[in-house]
Amino acid sequence: MTYDAVTVPTPFGAFTAIAEGGTVVGSGFIAGADELRDRLPDPRGEIRVRAELGEISSALDVYFTGTDVTALDRLPVRMEGSPPCAGSGTSCGGSPPERFAATPSWEATAAMRGLPAPRARAIPSR
Repeated sequence: MTYDAVTVPTPFGAFTAIAEGGTVVGSGFIAGADELRDRLPDPRGEIRVRAELGEISSALDVYFTGTDVTALDRLPVRMEGSPPCAGSGTSCGGSPPERFAATPSWEATAAMRGLPAPRARAIPSR
């Protein structure tokens, strides 16, 4: 299995999307595609890092610039999520759950990084 990955800058740090045949199969606010490997349908597959991924790159660009906050809704996605962490006492990422109790807003995150406040907010999909 072969995947294609792109990493784009956002007001909140690097965001990486991994696709298989034009369908997003992994993504996250992380600068390296390899760090998302365990979340892919076949973690042993080859990941080719690309400068852009056509429709996926375009959607990420207009979403993160606030031009079209619905752009991601139109992308095909097949993501299985993180493995269960039953009984581990930690979140699936390995961090204690209390770490996430006071997650700052996007506006606060941008301010901490010296960036302008985001122009758009994520909305739940229907």
